Amino acid sequence: MTLPCIILAGGKGTRLQSVVSDMPKCMAPIKDHPFLHWQIKLMQKYGFRKFILSLGYMADNVAKYLEQTRYPGVDIQKFVESKPLGTGGAIKKIMNEFNLKETFVVNGDTLLFVDNLNINLSLNFKKKEILKVHVFPNKNNDRYGSVTLDNNGNVLSFKEKDKTLKNKSSFTNSGFYWVSQDCFKFAEHKEFLSFEDDILTQICEKYKVNSSILIGEFIDIGIPADYKRACHFDLEKFL
Repeated sequence: MTLPCIILAGGKGTRLQSVVSDMPKCMAPIKDHPFLHWQIKLMQKYGFRKFILSLGYMADNVAKYLEQTRYPGVDIQKFVESKPLGTGGAIKKIMNEFNLKETFVVNGDTLLFVDNLNINLSLNFKKKEILKVHVFPNKNNDRYGSVTLDNNGNVLSFKEKDKTLKNKSSFTNSGFYWVSQDCFKFAEHKEFLSFEDDILTQICEKYKVNSSILIGEFIDIGIPADYKRACHFDLEKFL
């Protein structure tokens, strides 16, 4: 697949500091490998061969790991923030510097094991949408923000974490996005941008943004409890 994949791997992992310290979140160890290793292997399985890592906190730590580790058949490049740009600002800067008209974007602390991602990506190329948000059904959605869809799968709104959604089914934003350069035309003169707050919300208010519903196993390491679950998850069987 020629489409590059940006991995947003610049986070410190503040909420993980009690169990994983002195390293960026993407380097949190899981089964003798950093979390980043599992992300690269999973996205490679989905057909990606070019990766751009968006780095910030302790970027040298990640760079050293990549110097010592080889991923055959994969081209990995790095973008290091000289100052905080936010998730949206980093994506915008990378797309400009690497001259990308479109790209796939993955949050640096999530894994989603699905069978139909390649199919959905091929549909993106045909439709040439401004943005596609990949979501998954979640039976207990108080831990994550939820996504409201209409009957045609178009995104109506994004909602913050809501404890009233405990034990209630809804859709969750997977942190997997197909992004076009047009996403940033509302913020041409802004450097610091939150992709979720500044970009997604505005685009959904102005355009019809379609979702792609993915069925599979979702893993993230945002908090100690979820990190512990990831450490005990049988990752190898999906790769």
